[in-house]
Amino acid sequence: MVELWFDIEPVPAPRARTGRYGQYYPPKYKQFQRDMSSEIGTLEWDEPLKGPVSVAITLLCKQPKNLTREYPCRGDVDNYSKGVLDALNGIAWVDDVQVTSLAVTKAYAPASERGSIKITYGTAD
Repeated sequence: MVELWFDIEPVPAPRARTGRYGQYYPPKYKQFQRDMSSEIGTLEWDEPLKGPVSVAITLLCKQPKNLTREYPCRGDVDNYSKGVLDALNGIAWVDDVQVTSLAVTKAYAPASERGSIKITYGTAD
């Protein structure tokens, strides 16, 4: 199993919006994509995995000043996972269609820390 840590605040993948000049994503998500690409580019990679892949994602979201909800992070875990899985296409695995097992957990990061993402993946057994 491979374990990766990214010191990036998780952002859920939104639906593409349609504007006058075609479809676009909100600036916050585009910045998340750039940050992930930048971090991924600094790592050394083997060949992308082929065949079934098992992935576990832990999302640590920055704590708000006032905790009004029992659950962390606005957004569904499936939307958070979409951005992370897409960022690793062609790098960790050939395509995220190979993911046969996916576990996503979201929690608050310790109060003094910003958000981060932990990814553990390997061939599915």
